[in-house]
Amino acid sequence: MPGPNLKRSTWRAVAGNSIGGCVLDRPVGGGDFSTVWAAHSSDGEPVGVKIMKSPAVEQPMVRARFSRQALMGRRLQGPHFLRVRASGVEQGCAFIVTELLVGEDLEERLFRAGQLSVAETCELLRQLGEGLAVVHDRGIIHRDIKPSNVFFSRSPIGVETLKILDFGFACA
Repeated sequence: MPGPNLKRSTWRAVAGNSIGGCVLDRPVGGGDFSTVWAAHSSDGEPVGVKIMKSPAVEQPMVRARFSRQALMGRRLQGPHFLRVRASGVEQGCAFIVTELLVGEDLEERLFRAGQLSVAETCELLRQLGEGLAVVHDRGIIHRDIKPSNVFFSRSPIGVETLKILDFGFACA
């Protein structure tokens, strides 16, 4: 992952560019420090690629958080965690390659629906509890559970599985 000598890159994340063996298709999300792209791997599989934004590379705390996300993603296996395929630095950019999620986070769902039914809330809490039990059994504390880090991932046949995202503030 990014080290202290990583400098701002001139490489840009645009559709058609490659990083980590993946070709970027379109941006699908992101925040202050990174952008998430829908992409496809060399074997054609759809993937997500999280790329650290250039100004963030110069901030040691942000680099450490990004590295921690990749590490936790490799350590945590199971249906309630984003599967990390690869991570590294290429062309001066830090990246994490993951499975591509389809769905919405809890923040988006609450904005769209206004509220969850009792049955939806119970199912959300059941799956969140299952995921957090795995996290805690491994001696990890997430430290940033919030609606935007709880994702309803929809399978091609419409089954939803809750995914716990963003382990950048986690500690072990």
